[in-house]
Formats: sequence, structure tokens, C-alpha cells
Amino acid sequence: MAWLKTRKSRIHSRSRPINRVVYEVRFKPSDYLFPSIPELDGCVFEFALALLVLPSGIKLTPDPRIAPTAVGTINQFMTDPNRVITYICNSSDRRELAPKPKFDQWFDTFATDTFQKQDGTLTDADGLCFYIAALWQRNHPISHQIAVAFDDFAHQYNADKPA
Repeated sequence: MAWLKTRKSRIHSRSRPINRVVYEVRFKPSDYLFPSIPELDGCVFEFALALLVLPSGIKLTPDPRIAPTAVGTINQFMTDPNRVITYICNSSDRRELAPKPKFDQWFDTFATDTFQKQDGTLTDADGLCFYIAALWQRNHPISHQIAVAFDDFAHQYNADKPA
């Protein structure tokens, strides 16, 4: 499967049908998350797994092929050693913490010691907390700066929100 990359959006994406259901893995440029680290310009992407096609009459059920497909796509995308991936659990359905255990399980099951993963939470204006994570290569030359900037982002975002 080839990567799709549009000039306008710079979003990298790849789609794949699984049991006639089509999912898309997206990597959206997100340099705004680490403005204090100019070395990461063009290297920070938000990961999303989107449901593109759900045929009529098909009920979504857990599929054991989704995890290795998503993780394999992440591994391939992360062959550029400068990239940092962020993951923000969707809060639109008010189930923002539901994907966290699945994402953690994927990481624990499929990740090698190649990657560093850091977790955090953000609080929205209504006091609702949602999970965030960042993933980068463990041997990244500015690994410590990324970890500190990730924590700073979460603390700054949460500073004026209800606890």
C-alpha cells in the first residue's frame, strides 16, 4: 500500500479493508504541540485510526487484524527517526478514555524497545479529561527535550481548567 500525501493538507494516510469495513490510518502534521523545539518542525504528527466505510448490515466487532495493521503502519511511518507521533483520544462520543487500554495494549504487545511512549491527560473546558500520548524513537537525539515539552504542553493546556 502506498502512502497518500496531499500537498494542501500534508496529511499522510493509508486505508485498508478488514472484513469489508475500511479503516484509514492518518498522520496529521501537528507541529503546534512542540513550538519550543524548532528541531521538530515538520516532524510531529497526530495519529488517528478512522472508520471510512461501514457497509450496511455489518456490525462492528473486535477484529484481531486491526492492531497489527495499525501498529505495522505506525512502525513503517516511524522509519524516519526524527518523527514524533501524538495520539489524542476522541472525546466527541464522550467515551474518551475507552481507547486508552486498547492503545496501551497495542503498544505493549507490538512495540519493541525502539520506541519511547509518554502518557498524559488533557482537561477540556467542561472538566472532561481525555487521554493523550506521544511516541518517538528511544534513541532520538533530543528525547529528553521531547518528554519535557510533552509534559509542558499538558500542564499549560490544563492550567486554567477545572480539576
